[in-house]
Amino acid sequence: MALLQAVLDGTTSRTAAAEWASEVQDEIEELDTDAVDPAMWHLLRLAASLDVMSGANYLHDEAAIRDWIAGRG
Repeated sequence: MALLQAVLDGTTSRTAAAEWASEVQDEIEELDTDAVDPAMWHLLRLAASLDVMSGANYLHDEAAIRDWIAGRG
């Protein structure tokens, strides 16, 4: 959640957050995906796509990120 909040606050970039989430996903997939909390896995997958563009806009806007933090994503 702190990573998502940092994106909203502007203290980390979407690209940095997405790269970190992708790296963590890769490491987990190599170790044991069964040991991962499904809700956390879902958030990692969403965070890994923070820098994806849809036309001139990000696929996930700030409202979507706030919803993820609030548990509605």
